[in-house]
Amino acid sequence: MTVQLQKSMFFAAILVASQWSARAAEIHFQADATVARGIVRLGDVAEIITGDDGEARLLEGIALVPAPDVDQTRLLKRQEVQQLLQLSGVQLREHRFSGAEVTQLRAGMPIATHNVRKVASAVELIPTVIPAEQQPATEANAAARIGQALVSHLNAVSDFPAEWQAEVAFSPRVAQAVEGQQIVRVEGGISPWLGRQTFMLLIGNEAAPTRLPIEAEVSGTARAVTTIRTIERGTMLTADDLQLQTVSLKSGVRLVFDPQQLIGQEATRTLNAGQLVGIDMVRALRLVKRGEDIQVFSIGAGLQIVEPAKALADGGQGDSITVEFADRRKMTARVTGTRRAEVYAMQTIRSQVDTTTQLIRR
Repeated sequence: MTVQLQKSMFFAAILVASQWSARAAEIHFQADATVARGIVRLGDVAEIITGDDGEARLLEGIALVPAPDVDQTRLLKRQEVQQLLQLSGVQLREHRFSGAEVTQLRAGMPIATHNVRKVASAVELIPTVIPAEQQPATEANAAARIGQALVSHLNAVSDFPAEWQAEVAFSPRVAQAVEGQQIVRVEGGISPWLGRQTFMLLIGNEAAPTRLPIEAEVSGTARAVTTIRTIERGTMLTADDLQLQTVSLKSGVRLVFDPQQLIGQEATRTLNAGQLVGIDMVRALRLVKRGEDIQVFSIGAGLQIVEPAKALADGGQGDSITVEFADRRKMTARVTGTRRAEVYAMQTIRSQVDTTTQLIRR
């Protein structure tokens, strides 16, 4: 190899190294990270070493996964992070990855340290989350557009009327990707659509859109049924007991949006004045109660026979219950009113025949 060729290769290597240090970053993963509630970002789990302030800000703000709940931990693999970075538009070959293969995430208040460092310079403190009032106009505009698209998506997929709010958590790279692009539609989310949700944002060409994963904290309000006064357990609800009020939606609470669904139902627990009424707090009004003496009507062939019997179970309108007559016969009857039930005449005849047969055998 000639001296001239060796010199050329040497200068080429210097040029490549200088270009890497100017544009790319080394992403050094931590073994442990304490994160606040919300979205975990790259800057929370890795130290970013770069000579480009703009690139550093873009990288450290990339959203990765939801933070673990309080007193919970989560393991986040480096490979998983790399896949999420690719989905956010990061070219992995432009950067170097080092440090821990797995990061253990813990919920809590993170220590006030910052994981962005400039190459060949003193440590520069850059906040992990940029306050909304300090966000660039591009990012703010993107957040507003994505938020509107999410609300439209939620209105389309939810099976009840609500006023939705979506607080978008996304990286500056997503903001840049959305700028000047048409938002085709939003997909994803899980019913009941509340809390931390993952969506897929489709932008660009409608025939072959670009898919961008985004995280959002979803909340909402709706006009739901509440009580006007205190309702004791076992009381039948009437129109005078109920009203519609604007309330915050909550996961796990099955709200009722139409008072007609509750009128005539019986409260299964005491309901305080102003309390939200869930569908699991009422049941069909018990017209017959266990242990009560009721009237059983036997109808057939134009005849109607009435016999007293004892109800062996509670029952509402149309429910089937077991009743016991004075002669110990047990039959299934259908509840038709307050302390009333009916059976088919053929069932009565068969029951009487069985009783007579038993008496003969004795």
